[in-house]
Amino acid sequence: MKKITVLLILTLLTVSCFAGMTAVQTENSKVFYDGVTKVAQWTYVNGNRSSMQGVTITGDVKITTNIDGNDRFAVFKYLRNGIVDGAYTWYFSVSGNAGNASAIENYAAGRINGPFKAYFKDGKLSKEGAYNAGRKDGEWKTYYNNGEIAETVTYKNDSKEGDYIKNYESGANNVACKYVNNKIEGDYIELYDTGTMKLAGTYKAGLREGNFTMYYESGEKQYAMRYKTGKVLGAINDAGKEFEPVAVEK
Repeated sequence: MKKITVLLILTLLTVSCFAGMTAVQTENSKVFYDGVTKVAQWTYVNGNRSSMQGVTITGDVKITTNIDGNDRFAVFKYLRNGIVDGAYTWYFSVSGNAGNASAIENYAAGRINGPFKAYFKDGKLSKEGAYNAGRKDGEWKTYYNNGEIAETVTYKNDSKEGDYIKNYESGANNVACKYVNNKIEGDYIELYDTGTMKLAGTYKAGLREGNFTMYYESGEKQYAMRYKTGKVLGAINDAGKEFEPVAVEK
């Protein structure tokens, strides 16, 4: 998890008398400060909050953060000793005010759970999927701004599992393969945006195995690279002769 800094402006506190706090969150903890004084700390184990020390936050909390260069904020309702529950909408910040929705999340017992949707600044859908107890689960789709599907991935317990499809912005298929336990397994096919074959081969436990054949857009074979557990053994040109391997993306 990347380190992020969030500013919490408490609009309603039922247990604490502080009018405002700053929270610094890392992958291991979230520390709350009243000015420069530490007043509370949540600790995390494997992404899940394990304990809290200090004041208990209850009520509506406005969280402001910056993601990918865009200011965003949401109002979260903290219940039962700081646990977040319910559906929440993140908004793009426009001159300090709410613009279009940035993302819609659902929480249960303090963890993100249920449907998830993210949006471009113009309001168009950019991503959708679902979480189960804090982990990605089921089919997730990412979209181009023109509405075409950019990527379709299936998750199981936060790992890629099943069919994977990547498309060009035109909607034409780019890559098709399968994942097993977060690693590519079996046939791998990559196409040009015209629909003709670009690259074909086989993966085994996430590593290239056997021949990977590269094609011209006309359909003619360029060369074949030979792999063993992800390492290049050699290469054959279009005339069937051995030649010095060409560096290609693994």
